Amino acid sequence: MSPASTGVWPSTGARRPVAARRRMAGAVCVVVLALCGLAGCTRQWHPATEPHGMVRATFEYSPGYSLDVLTPAADANGPLPVFVLMHGCCGSRADMATFADGLAASGAVVFNVDWTGISAGGYPLGYEQAACAVRTASAFAGRFGGDPKAVALVGWSDGAMVGAVAALNAAQLSGACLVSGTAEPKAFVGIAGFYGWPLDAAGQIHPTPLSSSVRAFFGGTPQTAPDAWAQGNPFTVLAQRPELIIRLIVSSHDALRFNNRDFAAAARAHCHDVTLTIVDYQEDFSLITSRTPEGQTTIRTTMGALTDPAEADPTPAATIC
Repeated sequence: MSPASTGVWPSTGARRPVAARRRMAGAVCVVVLALCGLAGCTRQWHPATEPHGMVRATFEYSPGYSLDVLTPAADANGPLPVFVLMHGCCGSRADMATFADGLAASGAVVFNVDWTGISAGGYPLGYEQAACAVRTASAFAGRFGGDPKAVALVGWSDGAMVGAVAALNAAQLSGACLVSGTAEPKAFVGIAGFYGWPLDAAGQIHPTPLSSSVRAFFGGTPQTAPDAWAQGNPFTVLAQRPELIIRLIVSSHDALRFNNRDFAAAARAHCHDVTLTIVDYQEDFSLITSRTPEGQTTIRTTMGALTDPAEADPTPAATIC
């Protein structure tokens, strides 16, 4: 389940657990398909007759972990923008399948990634996998009509915290990767995400409450595992790449909108081109469902991060130092 709703990460409000969101998704699928697994359901929300993105390849990018490559169903003028998708804490790339379809249908090359998730991997494995996925996308983008110089890392839910660090601090993340090359994306997009803990005036982190799950994830407290906390908390690495474009999208009903506002303000203070889009909806899973109005807003904002940053849906307007 999502750390924001199970106590792994602090939250001031109740956010529906991933399991509950998947039960809702499953109910929709039962109507359409009569019988299917949860992972299968997320892949089947779009009828096969609709002209969405096409899976062109599936391959292992990190030992034991695979990704799908999607491109537009019809030939598009290239080179195309490239997006690397990170699912939430404990799901799979099937959770992002309809969103990947929507991005591909909008004219992008999409790398939809399986990663270990925060509950199983902890620091630094999940972060290393995010960086590895960007390396893979940069190396193979050209083979699928993509632009290796226009790559964005997109994280949903708890994948957003891991993705934010990987986008900002890729130089410090190596680990086992089957591809070499750059792991620095041009942009980062966070969807319904949690971005860690702000720093005090002395640059210190004070996570409250500090649950056993958080300690297990980082291998200790900020005092006993300072390197993990320094490298794994998005607020601590904002100064690493001020050129990184940042787009944040969150629900107006999500308690994590306050954390999003804090992170956007901190990113702005470090000279990032950053926008925060707050969408009026209640169910964060619908942000990555491309057939919903809010899902379409997410797709436009995500595409805009690479194709035309000025046309993203900003709240407030982007600030550039």
